[in-house]
Amino acid sequence: MKNIIPIITFLCISQMWAQKVDGRLSIDQLREIKIELKNANAVDLFKQFKEGKHQIVFTFKAEGLAIDNQKRQVALVEFETQVYKNGKLIGFRKRAPMPFFPGEMLEPVETFDIINLLMKAGTSSKSSYPGQLASGHYEIKILARTIDAVGEIAPASLVVHI
Repeated sequence: MKNIIPIITFLCISQMWAQKVDGRLSIDQLREIKIELKNANAVDLFKQFKEGKHQIVFTFKAEGLAIDNQKRQVALVEFETQVYKNGKLIGFRKRAPMPFFPGEMLEPVETFDIINLLMKAGTSSKSSYPGQLASGHYEIKILARTIDAVGEIAPASLVVHI
């Protein structure tokens, strides 16, 4: 009877450590890219992504994750976007966790709320064109975290100079 508690503890800990992930986010196959926006408008950045000039790729591999009814591993992933202007955090957003299968996936820019957060950082004048950004140095960090699994998904950054 004395041995049951250590055995249960060991089983719980080994099960927790068995759910592992390893991955990364990249923009144009890099962990960090730099862009200069000549028109100083977040909509122009959105257009660049939609025209395929920049691609966000989410890649991960996993061990011991939950299995769906088709015998595929499934991970719940929460995406977060952080926007900094001249080194100061000016906005962030977390998305509700979504299920993903291990592998490589192309993610649309909308997954990370980059444009929305930049537009909120834009000028507050009602007469200005929506999305107009003040000059400065913007850094957008995109992150992904798995729920109930250990390991790391390396983040990526987009640095925008205006």
